[in-house]
Amino acid sequence: MILYHFTVDFLIYVHTKYMVSSKSPKSPKSPSKVKNFPKNSSRKSPSPSSKKSVKPLTKSQRYNKRVVNCLKGCNLTNANNNKNKRILGNIPFKTEKEYNTSFSDIIAFSKKFTAVKKKSVDCIVFNGNNADGILSAMLYTNFLLSGKNKKSNIYYINIGPSHGSMVNKRFQRHEQQMKDKTVLVVDLAYNKTMIDYLKSHCKELIVIDDHMDNSNIETDNIFVGKEHGTVAYVWKFLYPTKDVPTYIQMFDNDDRNLHLPYLKHNKSYTTFFNYRAFHNPFLRYQNIDDFIKLHDIIEHSSMEFTDVVGHYYFEVVDNLKEQIARNAQLRYFDGYYPIYVLNYKDPALYKMVAKQMITNAKNRGHNIAFAVLWGYEYTNDCYNIHLNEGVGNQSKYNLPDIAYKLGQIGGTGKGGFGVKMVGNFYWPHQPGKDIWDLISKTKRPPKFLK
Repeated sequence: MILYHFTVDFLIYVHTKYMVSSKSPKSPKSPSKVKNFPKNSSRKSPSPSSKKSVKPLTKSQRYNKRVVNCLKGCNLTNANNNKNKRILGNIPFKTEKEYNTSFSDIIAFSKKFTAVKKKSVDCIVFNGNNADGILSAMLYTNFLLSGKNKKSNIYYINIGPSHGSMVNKRFQRHEQQMKDKTVLVVDLAYNKTMIDYLKSHCKELIVIDDHMDNSNIETDNIFVGKEHGTVAYVWKFLYPTKDVPTYIQMFDNDDRNLHLPYLKHNKSYTTFFNYRAFHNPFLRYQNIDDFIKLHDIIEHSSMEFTDVVGHYYFEVVDNLKEQIARNAQLRYFDGYYPIYVLNYKDPALYKMVAKQMITNAKNRGHNIAFAVLWGYEYTNDCYNIHLNEGVGNQSKYNLPDIAYKLGQIGGTGKGGFGVKMVGNFYWPHQPGKDIWDLISKTKRPPKFLK
């Protein structure tokens, strides 16, 4: 039924809005590709003599090609979709020029490294749970594959965040591969224990991150930015004199809630790639080929195609988040903070569900502090808890600090962290410190956050 509605709506959408009138035929224009995408000089189009060896298109690729052909020459004039800019009134960068001149900190950091030193990276550790970390790893891979000294032996560690007081045990199986390598860590904040551990198992360590973690140790090789997502900082680290490409600005805008007023098609574009590539379970991002494939998807996706298909992706996601969020209940967090809470935690939708919970609470007249999502992780034998205040630039309740404190109190060794309006931490499954000790039906004196 969902597929039927998608197909019918899509055909009506294309036929009524985009098809060129037969009375005034026009030559179809090539679909507009993503602005300023870096070309990889080492990869060329196949010569006519090699066309016979080209693999046939898959069913999905054939369908996508038909849609792209339908949209050739269409002039999509959607206004920008940063609706919250009027509500917030506090937009950090009102023009693209202001945006591109806001990277003095990472440019100063970049100057500490010669081109040879930047090319010496042969192991990339990245947050594979979101677009920011995956794109950061892709940008650095492109850089290592370009020019005369191409790398072909890059080792990848696709790993999630860990903010506890102990060494992340998931690294132990990579210790041998890190030996004698220059390791780059992107979109992951680690404390002094982890930094010292990584330094002891590699030749050199470089960190580029955007999470303001209280336990981060600032050294010459560690950069933690405050205004942008990691992917934008990685671009400026590699290409300090070049403006940030539009597609990277879109993901930076999405990741950091910048509400850049000059961007168009932002939400449909980022939604398209989030579900086509970043949350695609068949792209594991464990070798160079995975990042080359991602590079190709972005480079060869027209703005028209991503805008239309991304719009329908977003409709599906928008419907799902409401169906899930309506099950949330009014409770008290640590007996003090009124919240909406839901036993739900997935890798793709959870932040959108949390924001929808806040909207639903307002519509029902419930004055809550924030939304709480939780899920029990069997592999870690503890709860993964997410705190979210919704849309904004300044946290009223300082959720990153709450998450950090509760992560320490919980004593799981995995800790807590956060940025701006959100916090995440791990909580034990044990008597006296269980999920029901943290969340109650009635208001009471706080037990943990005194």
